[in-house]
Amino acid sequence: MRSPQRGVLLALAAGAAVVLGILGRPIVSGEIRIATDLGNFSLPIRAFYANALDAGFSFFWWPSQFTGFYLHGEGQAGLLHPLNWLQYRWLSLEAALGWEVLRNYVFALGGGFWMLQRFGASREAAGFGAVTFAFSSFALLHYVHPGVVGAVAHLPFAIVALDAIFRPRSRIESVCGPLGLVAITASQAMMGHPQFVWMTGLVEAAVALALARVSGSVKGLIESGAAKGLGLGIAAVALLPLWESLGASFRSDPPAGFTADFALPPLGLVQLVAPYLFEDRVAGESTEELALYLGAVPLLLLLWLALRFRQLSAWRGQILFAMGIAGVAGLLCLGEAGGLYRLQEQLPIVGLFRGPARYVFVLSGACSVLAAIALMDLLHGEATVGRRAGL
Repeated sequence: MRSPQRGVLLALAAGAAVVLGILGRPIVSGEIRIATDLGNFSLPIRAFYANALDAGFSFFWWPSQFTGFYLHGEGQAGLLHPLNWLQYRWLSLEAALGWEVLRNYVFALGGGFWMLQRFGASREAAGFGAVTFAFSSFALLHYVHPGVVGAVAHLPFAIVALDAIFRPRSRIESVCGPLGLVAITASQAMMGHPQFVWMTGLVEAAVALALARVSGSVKGLIESGAAKGLGLGIAAVALLPLWESLGASFRSDPPAGFTADFALPPLGLVQLVAPYLFEDRVAGESTEELALYLGAVPLLLLLWLALRFRQLSAWRGQILFAMGIAGVAGLLCLGEAGGLYRLQEQLPIVGLFRGPARYVFVLSGACSVLAAIALMDLLHGEATVGRRAGL
């Protein structure tokens, strides 16, 4: 007789395969999706990039756009990322763009599974958490922004590297942890969209502080900070041109209200229980920026977790940590209405980022972790869950 756990795993694998198949269809069919920014922004840049690589001339300067445009300082093109270079140099434009979109979800799925298993989740719970993270409303609606999903997909790997730094399980991990964090940081920063480097960096800092408290390792804080700094230093070849372009852009001194644009209206929280209440799913003009829906099953699992909180004492620390991350991210999503985003607006450089609602990915990621713990409790019971607690 097939166990419930095996059935859950098979269902998750089948569901993930279907979604990845839909996302990867253009690779086989030779089509190019042109929805919103994917067709209006990413596709023209990738087409120029691929032609420049094929012809052997510089792709930093785009002579036919805006009577000349410094593409290397644009911030989202990811011109120097090794995977982008390989794909657009050796594959057709259709295949390269298809693989760029698909690989982000594969990495998010694999990274989420690895992270949750490392911290003690069962295979079924880790699979569920990984699926809800990789295929959240935020991630799927932002498939038109490959750099965004690509940057987000680095986060689980960074958290695994941090755990290896603070709590290495072998000599190899004590070496690979810092080196891995260097590589992950450099890769993420070179992929583009520095706003998400900042957002994921906040989560990594919170995880590092929590691990330092649990392990009592001050050395881990020093190593992780040095690794992040070295990774950003390697990516300076992409970050410095962006800094140069910022000085010539109106974004260096934006008009009032610009940075608070695309904040999640408090009314938008209704999506959690009524995702189709509004005609465009959201209380606002941009569905992809303001979508919050977590899914019916994760929402029910969060309710189960709230009811079972007292019984899950072994996981209380992880639950409270994830709830704290979700709460802070939720307030940041609301922009100035939540209060916390005003603090970010006072900071140099990062205070120029707009789109508070983009913190939704942090909120949904934390909820994926909480839902995974709840599912593990449902499938395995309190005793097994207690023995699996990884912190």
